[in-house]
Amino acid sequence: MKCGMRRCVMRYAGWTSVVEPSATLTVVARVRQKVEAGVKVFNFGAGEPDFPTPKVIRDAAHKAIEEGKTRYTPAAGIPQLRQAFAERVNSLYGVDVDGENVVVTVGAKQALYAALRAVCEPNMEVIVPTPCWVTYPEMVKLAGGVPVLVETKAENGYVLDVEAIESAVTERTCAVIVNSPNNPTGAVYGREVLEGVVELARRHNLAVISDEVYDRLILEEGLEHTTLFALGRERVFSAFSCSKTYAMTGWRLGFGVGNKEWVRYCERLLAQSTSNACSVSQYAALAALLEGDEDAARMRREFIRRRNLMCRLLDKAGMRYVRPQGTFFLLLDVRDWIGGRSAGGMEIKDDETFAEALLEEASVAVVPGSPFHAAGRVRLSFACSQEDIEAGIASLVRFVESIRR
Repeated sequence: MKCGMRRCVMRYAGWTSVVEPSATLTVVARVRQKVEAGVKVFNFGAGEPDFPTPKVIRDAAHKAIEEGKTRYTPAAGIPQLRQAFAERVNSLYGVDVDGENVVVTVGAKQALYAALRAVCEPNMEVIVPTPCWVTYPEMVKLAGGVPVLVETKAENGYVLDVEAIESAVTERTCAVIVNSPNNPTGAVYGREVLEGVVELARRHNLAVISDEVYDRLILEEGLEHTTLFALGRERVFSAFSCSKTYAMTGWRLGFGVGNKEWVRYCERLLAQSTSNACSVSQYAALAALLEGDEDAARMRREFIRRRNLMCRLLDKAGMRYVRPQGTFFLLLDVRDWIGGRSAGGMEIKDDETFAEALLEEASVAVVPGSPFHAAGRVRLSFACSQEDIEAGIASLVRFVESIRR
C-alpha cells in the first residue's frame, strides 16, 4: 500500500511478533555485564564447554589458512569432510551411509532448521516434547509451522512418552522433534523408546528430526547413545555438532545426516541463504574427526567428575532434581522457594525471579526453566571448574536458606 504524502510506519513480517528472543543468550549478556563490572560470577548458565579448542584442531585451522583454503566450498561442505563424518557415524552407530547422506552446516542449529524447512508447510504442526531447548518452538514458528508441546514428567526421568506423543498427532502434524541426550533435562532415551517414536512416525507418515549434538556426552556408566537415523533412515534426519564434542562452539560447524533427497533439499536451502559453512572451520572439523577423539574423551571424563560433584553437593543440601545421564546440564526444582522473599527483599514469584534474585544477591547465574517449558525449575550447567561448582553451590545454598516464606 502506498503512503502518498502521509507518514507511514515501517511494517515487519508477522514472525517478528511471535518468535521470542533466546533466554540463554539473555543470561549470557547479563553475566557478561557483571563480569565487566568486576563481579565474580559463578556461571551455571553456560551452554558451552569451558575447555579451549584442542591444539590439533587449532593447528589444522592455522594450516588451512596458510595453505589458502579460504575460498568458497560446495554449499554442502567439502567432500572429504562429508565422507569422514559418514564414516564416523557408520563406525559409532552401525549405519551404512556415504558422504552424500551428510550436509555440513553452520552449526547443528542450521542443520535442524534446514531439515525442518524441507518438511514443514505453513500452518502444519510439529510435535515438540518438553522440557525442550528454547529454540525448537521458535524454529518451528520461523518455518511457518505450529509447535505442539507434549510434556514429559520428572517422576519418569523426563523420558519420552510415545503414547502421549501419538495422542497429539492430528491431520496437520508433519514432524516430531526429538533430542537425546536432552537439553535441559540430561535425559538419555533408550533404544526401545526411540523405536517407538519411529514406528509412530511410520504409522502417521511423519518426519522425525533428531537433535543429537550431545551424542558423545553420555555420562552414565552402561548407557549408550542410539542414533535415530539408524532406526528409520527413510524418515529421520539427525543433527550433530563439533561444538559440544570438541569445544568448538564459536567455529559454527555442524552436520546433518539424512536420506539423500532430504540432504539435497537442505543443500538447496543453504546455497540460497548462507552458502557454505566457514572453510577454515571445515578443515578444523576434519582434523577433529581424524585426530580429536582423545581430547573429546578427556573432556567427557571431566564432565562426569563435575556432574558427580554437583549432584553430591545438591544431595547434601537436600535439593530436588533428576540426575542427568548426559549433556552438562541439570534441572533443579525451585518450587519450594516460590512465594518467598529473598534476603535482599526481592519477591520470588516464579523461576525467572528466582534466577534474577540469585544472580543479583548471590552472584550465581542459572537459566530459568520457563523458557524450556519447565516452570518451577532452573537449569544449571556444570561446564565450569570444580572449584566454581563447590563455591557456586555453596552460594546457592546460602541464598535459598535466606529466603523468607
